[in-house]
Order: sequence, then C-alpha cells, then structure tokens
Amino acid sequence: MPVEKIDLTCPKCGGNMERDTERHLLHCPYCGHEVMLQHSDADSIREKAYARQQGILQANAEAEKKKKFNKIKAGLIVVGVIFAFIFVGAVFNALQPKVDPFPYITVEFSGTTGEGRAEVIRQAAPDGDVNPQDIYYTVDPSRYLSEGETVTVTASSSTYKLSPTKKTFKVEGLDTYLAELDSLSDKALEMIHNKSDMTVDRATDGLGISLTPTTVTPCMMYLTTDGKTGNTLYDIYKAEYPEKDGSFAERYIVVYYKNLIVRDTEEPTMSYDNTMYTGQIIETLDKSYGGYVTGYKSLKDAKADILSHQSSAVTLQERESQP
Repeated sequence: MPVEKIDLTCPKCGGNMERDTERHLLHCPYCGHEVMLQHSDADSIREKAYARQQGILQANAEAEKKKKFNKIKAGLIVVGVIFAFIFVGAVFNALQPKVDPFPYITVEFSGTTGEGRAEVIRQAAPDGDVNPQDIYYTVDPSRYLSEGETVTVTASSSTYKLSPTKKTFKVEGLDTYLAELDSLSDKALEMIHNKSDMTVDRATDGLGISLTPTTVTPCMMYLTTDGKTGNTLYDIYKAEYPEKDGSFAERYIVVYYKNLIVRDTEEPTMSYDNTMYTGQIIETLDKSYGGYVTGYKSLKDAKADILSHQSSAVTLQERESQP
C-alpha cells in the first residue's frame, strides 16, 4: 500500500503546521489555523472491521442472553403447567364423591379345589347414587384356587374416590374330592350304591356264565387319597353263586370311581372322572364249572390288589357298607 504524504505548510501564513494526534488535525502555531486530517483507506478498513467485530460480539451476546431467557421462560411455563395439573387434579379429587367399592360386589368361586376360579359379580347399588359400572375390579389370583385360600380384589375408578381400594376374600364353595369315608351320610352312601348297581349287573353277567348269583350286596368301601389332588373310591360287592352241593361260592366285584366328588347335601349328588369294574378273571364256581367273572375270590385278595396299584403318597381308608 503506498505511503500517504501530508503537507505541513500552513495555507494561511506559510508557516510549518504541527500535528495534533489526539484531535486528529494540523495546527499552525503562528496564525492558529487548523486543518482536519482525513482517514486513510487502511484506517477506514480497520475501523470498519473493528466496528463489524464489535457488532458480531454484541449480537452473539444478545442471542445468548435471549436463549437463556427463553430457557428460563420455557422452564417456568412447564413448572406452571405441572402446578396447574396438580391443582386441577387436587380440586377434581376433592370434588369426587367418596365411595367404598366393595358393598357393590360379590366374589363367586367355582370349579374343583386346586383348579378353582374366581369371578367378581357387580351388584346394583341399593341407593342408586353409585353406579358400580363406573368402578373397575380385578381379582388376583383368579385361577387354580384351592378351598380355604384367599384372593385380593383391587378396585379403581375415574369417577369416584375409593376407600379402601383392596379387600381380601376367602375361597369357599369349591368342589372337593372325597377325603373321608366316614363323612358320607347314609343318603350319600345310598346314592353311590345305586350308581354302582348298574356296573355290578354288567360284571356279574360274566363271560359264558350259565348261572346267576343269588345275592349281590355291597359289603365294603375302600378310599385311596392323598387328601388334596384326587382319590379313588372302590365300592365292593359280594356276589354268591349256588353250588351243586347246596353251598355258595363267594365272589367280590369291585366298582371304582376316579376323582370322586360328593356333594353331600339334603339331596346328594356326585361327579367323577370315570368308573369301571376291576379285578381278575376267575371262575364263578369252585365245585362245578359255570363261567367266568371279573372280580376276586376273597375280600383279602381285593384289598391286596388295590394296594398293589397305589403310590406311597396315598393312604387307604375302609368302611363297611350297609346293605
């Protein structure tokens, strides 16, 4: 860049002018004339660059300040919204009617112990002020229940303020497998024998038998059970076949019921998985040929065969039957 030359001759008096750098002018000490100095291009560029840099720095500072302000503003808005929701929720909760949800339901249990089910049944509100349909109920556990256990019902609602929200119920009314022979009433025994009679009739027909028994009467019952998961009831009948010499040959017919459930009410009922007569194929008569029957020659043989098919986890009960 060419060097800029400055004329120091005073245009008024011709004297030598002096440079005043602070005031950026030339001053004549003789006549007092002053001449303003002009910026060079380099000075102008430097001043413009400096001004531009200052402007950028100031703009950045303003942007950063605005950004921080916006963050604070956004945070305050979020906090305000949260407090507004809390306030509205508190007001809404305070205005909700307080309701005990459990007078409006019953819990029904069905099925067999160990495999029972629970179901919540809504009842109509007696006063009509509460709509049970606006209350949601869940029960836990709801399946594979056993008699005497407990379940928990939880209630929730967007309409009512519920208190309490949980309640426990005892599992009752499930069918249970027969666990005690001595618990059977006379009516229950009669019901079982009436069912067994039809199976015994088929068993005593035998295979190629030419004689029929003179009497067939229930004489003994055996029950094998572990007391929890199932059982087998053996209803044993004694059949007497006449011999040629006037005596009688005794044979024992066994009818069994797997997983027997007896509902021993005023009018007893029963259910079971399956039933059949069981035993060994033996001749009906000792002293003359007559035919074959599935059964046992003695009650002792019947009991021994029953025990031979049981696991160590079960116990055997016995009870004499009344004809």
